[in-house]
Amino acid sequence: KTVPLNLVDLEHQISLLADTDPEVGRIVQEIRSSFSPGCGTAELAKLAKLELVMLRWAVEYRLDALTIQCWSAIQERIGLTPCLTNGRISSLGVPVACEGDTLGALSMLLQKWIGDEGGVPWLADILMLHPDEKDLFLAWHCGNAPAGLAAEGSPARLRGHCSFEEGFAGALATSELAVRPGPVSANRIVEHHGEFRLLHVAGTMVTRNDRMRGSWGWVAVENRERMLRTAVEEGFVHHVSIVHGALGPRVREACRYL
Repeated sequence: KTVPLNLVDLEHQISLLADTDPEVGRIVQEIRSSFSPGCGTAELAKLAKLELVMLRWAVEYRLDALTIQCWSAIQERIGLTPCLTNGRISSLGVPVACEGDTLGALSMLLQKWIGDEGGVPWLADILMLHPDEKDLFLAWHCGNAPAGLAAEGSPARLRGHCSFEEGFAGALATSELAVRPGPVSANRIVEHHGEFRLLHVAGTMVTRNDRMRGSWGWVAVENRERMLRTAVEEGFVHHVSIVHGALGPRVREACRYL
């Protein structure tokens, strides 16, 4: 079951919260302690209010996962970018997908339910390929990975969205980091004409010295060509949910029953 809510209502609910609300202050301090460098208190307060409204809606409507229209109406209408907030809420146990991707949110929810305890899924693009190493692809998105996924030596940075000019008020905030290495699973649910399919890609997040914007990590797979052909020929899209852990047997078992 999906429950549609709109940006006008979101804007109104944010406007009802005061900067002096203790919960707003708590979230502002948590963001300050998790990210470097920081930004102005007014911008962080707006992000904190967004987080509170999304979490309250999750409780009110009994939602297991969320997705949000993250650009560009929210920048124009509310004056913020929710990538960092998406990651924070996902780390609290309510997966949040980008770009209104409902089946992406469902893919994240599946990983949360069958994944290792403490594993936090995040939504990433899958089709950018390493120019030199043939079995690496780039898992990347604008800045939605939770700060807790940052690799050692690559602390999460609070930045404006890379698509907007520096200083643009609505660009804040994204979580820029390289994701920590280790075994990962990439999954994607799609539906065509009433038939559901689930993509599973087993890989390993590896360490490389690249520097780039957004949340990202290079993923090594056994056969990248097969992965790409499967994604294209079987009708999967470019968004996948990625979580640390080897979920192959559990994904196969889930498919038997679902």
